[in-house]
Amino acid sequence: MKHETHEATFLWLSRHQIVQLLLIESTLAVAMVSWFTTDYPSEVILQHLPTFGVALIMGWYLTRQPLPWLSFNCFLTFMYLHCLGAHWIYSFVPYAEWIHDQTGFEINQAFGWQRNHYDRLIHFASGFLGAPIAMQWLARWNPPNRLQRVFLAVSIILGLGAAYEIVEWILATVLSPHQAESYNGQQGDVWDPQKDMALAGIGSLMTAWLPNQFTRVTHLR
Repeated sequence: MKHETHEATFLWLSRHQIVQLLLIESTLAVAMVSWFTTDYPSEVILQHLPTFGVALIMGWYLTRQPLPWLSFNCFLTFMYLHCLGAHWIYSFVPYAEWIHDQTGFEINQAFGWQRNHYDRLIHFASGFLGAPIAMQWLARWNPPNRLQRVFLAVSIILGLGAAYEIVEWILATVLSPHQAESYNGQQGDVWDPQKDMALAGIGSLMTAWLPNQFTRVTHLR
């Protein structure tokens, strides 16, 4: 009886939901690979606890209803970018070496960068990729006009960014200095939280104004 119930539940899922759930499983597999092949295994545990938590919550949500493909692709892209950053605990992602190997361009020298800016990219991406998700979610609730939807979407991104920075601050007070730096990746910048939130806000403003046809929500099967 229990097996029959499980099978019936699985068959009840739409093809859209099944594909998205399989892609979530692939994200978990990528996270596991980035963990087991890293040079910083103990530090990556902290990076991937949120990864597994968010993926499990998303999997649970998808068993109830699928996400529009724009929202899901934005979510998946962000998760892959995070897995890449987590593999090198953000502060040591060798993007400058990759760019130099492929193009010969010295990006750090050209811009006078003294730190690794991959974490800045991720905070920008949280807004750039998160705003379309917020816009499509808000479309289900039909805010009175588009300007209000944009305002609410950007507010959601900034609110989540502020909550994340508070969590980082709490962790910094309870972890050892080495563990805190490995997780937060401030790299000596005392204005790191403010810059991170500013980049998230800029990213969200760039995509919250997507034309309606991109953020419209239709019935999915």
